[in-house]
Amino acid sequence: MTVIEAMSCGLPVVGSSVGGIPESVVPETTGYLCEPEDIDCFADRLAELGSDPKLRQQMGAAGRERVIDRYSQSVLVEKFEQVVRGAETQ
Repeated sequence: MTVIEAMSCGLPVVGSSVGGIPESVVPETTGYLCEPEDIDCFADRLAELGSDPKLRQQMGAAGRERVIDRYSQSVLVEKFEQVVRGAETQ
């Protein structure tokens, strides 16, 4: 949830490539993924974002758009209704 919340605020994400994070973050588009133990990767990506305001803005905007497209209330309600309708036909 933290990744989705950050993206909804227009923030690029530097996260670990574990759990559900890779499902939310599009590498090089909405942020970066690093292996959990790769401290150099995290440091390099954070430094890159810290030194490039345009890149931060682009990735942040792309992340916000991804959240709106995939996780907005209307999208989640629609998906829930599809599941319920599917259960009713079984």
